[in-house]
Amino acid sequence: FYFDYYSQIRRSLYMDNTLYTVSTSMVKANDLTTLDEIKSVDLPAQRYDYGPIIPLVTVRPATTVAK
Repeated sequence: FYFDYYSQIRRSLYMDNTLYTVSTSMVKANDLTTLDEIKSVDLPAQRYDYGPIIPLVTVRPATTVAK
């Protein structure tokens, strides 16, 4: 599973028979009846590279005690 914040729909609205969706990176218009794409416009979204994920806590495997 990959989550892309920039493609996440932030707002949606409809006028007449057109559905408009707005994300950080795009505005898209779709036919409300068939959902066929009418037009899309890419927006200049600045993307950040936060580097590798570094855990804040080191987890050690549990040890067993011999009886």
